[in-house]
Parts: sequence; C-alpha cells; structure tokens
Amino acid sequence: MELIDHPYYIVSQGYSVTVYDCQMKKGMNDREKLILRLLLEREMCGYEISKELASKGTKFPTNYIYMTLCEMERKGLLKSRWLQKNTEKKSRPNTKKHFYSLSRNGEDELKGLLKERAKK
Repeated sequence: MELIDHPYYIVSQGYSVTVYDCQMKKGMNDREKLILRLLLEREMCGYEISKELASKGTKFPTNYIYMTLCEMERKGLLKSRWLQKNTEKKSRPNTKKHFYSLSRNGEDELKGLLKERAKK
C-alpha cells in the first residue's frame, strides 16, 4: 500500500484518509493562540474576532483571520455553524454569519498552552 504524504493528510490509495497535521506537532502560530483565547470567552463570527483582536492592539489583515479560522477548523480546534442574524440594514435584512467556537480539541490545546505559560 503506497501512501501520499501531504501537509494535512496522508492519503491511503483507494482505502481511507487519515488526518495528519504536522503543524500541530510544530506548535501553533500566534494568530491561532490569540483566537483560541478569544473563543474561550464566547462564540464569535470572523468579523467580531478581527475587531476584538484590533481592540486589544493586535491587527492582522482580515483575510489572514479567515484563513486561520478555516485552518483551525480543519485541524479540529474549532467548530462552526451558520446563524441567521437579523440586521437593521435594509440592504441586508437577514444575513447569515459563520460563528466559531472551541471544539473539545481546541479547549484541550488551550488548557495545555495556559498550563505551559503558568510554568514559565
């Protein structure tokens, strides 16, 4: 059985797909750590996460935030759902937004980071 090595998956030819995440082994980047910490408090959409980070003095381009959220969801650190949000804007009365929250893996990863930080 031949395996194809890819940064996110090892694909077994014709049999199964196993998630393989070499990024987790190397550690998380700063954006991921900050997002995990923010989502510990409450569920948020990408725009809220971007605004929260900016209000705390950390500004990343918005497209980086969305790329990071997708990557974190793929890694199993986040879960997401679509919610319909009623707005007062006439141009967009019923807008669907993608909300993110921590998955069990994300909570475990954050607890590990906080313990590691407390030791220092």
